[in-house]
Amino acid sequence: MTIHIPVLGAPIIQALANCPSGTVIDCTLGGGGHTAMLLECFAHRSDIQLIAADQDQSAVDAARIRFASGRIKIIHARFSELEGPISGLLADLGWSSDQMEDTSRGLSFQREAPLDMRLDQRRDLTARDLLCRDEKWLTDIFSRFGGERYSRTIARAITRNHEQLITTKDLAELIWRSVPPSARYGRIHPATRVFQALRIVVNEEMSELESLLKLTHRLVPQGLAAIMSFHSLEDRAVKECFRQKDLFRPLTKKPIIATDEEQVRNPRSRSAKLRIAQRI
Repeated sequence: MTIHIPVLGAPIIQALANCPSGTVIDCTLGGGGHTAMLLECFAHRSDIQLIAADQDQSAVDAARIRFASGRIKIIHARFSELEGPISGLLADLGWSSDQMEDTSRGLSFQREAPLDMRLDQRRDLTARDLLCRDEKWLTDIFSRFGGERYSRTIARAITRNHEQLITTKDLAELIWRSVPPSARYGRIHPATRVFQALRIVVNEEMSELESLLKLTHRLVPQGLAAIMSFHSLEDRAVKECFRQKDLFRPLTKKPIIATDEEQVRNPRSRSAKLRIAQRI
């Protein structure tokens, strides 16, 4: 497993360092980059219990080895399985490079892999299962969760050929052939938005995000939440949550984004948006 480069680590630690006494949860352990920073930040605070959680069992197993000597509790859990009260909360809603490059998951079309896409292998539904749905359903999810302009055209091609779609390359090539020639050579590969939509549905990302935002309601008074999103659907939900004036005081009027220097050093940071709020 590679060493995770934490996105927007400095503003996250700067904010969470001021958490009141209690439990601080890194809800998205992933490659452990942010977790390592939190461990260092709270090394001299005996009043803080640090918990790191992830729904990806392989990330949990790797972290238990990496942080074996650290003052931290590591658990295998989804957002919906976490509990409070909480003094501080961090969530990085992006995917780690290890997860995207894992050929057993099929999260990316950059490498040939089975059409699985499950981050939590306890789930039953795979991406290939979704491709067997009807054209109308596929059109809707590609449009709603991917913002795909040619959602109906792509959905029609998939329903006609779903039995032949075994790997990520199969799906990416079908999408490439199904869109107009003018759409094949743009800034991003024409399969990008469809893969995003499938990942969101397979992993129930929007319902899990709802659970995460409900978890912020369990923050103790003056408790802090830092949530980093990577697409507009997530950022909009976080923004609306933190606008609840009877519950939160937003500490970021606009989302924090990576500096030009960080974007060059870590291209993954380019689409990151960090919002921070304090419980009233």
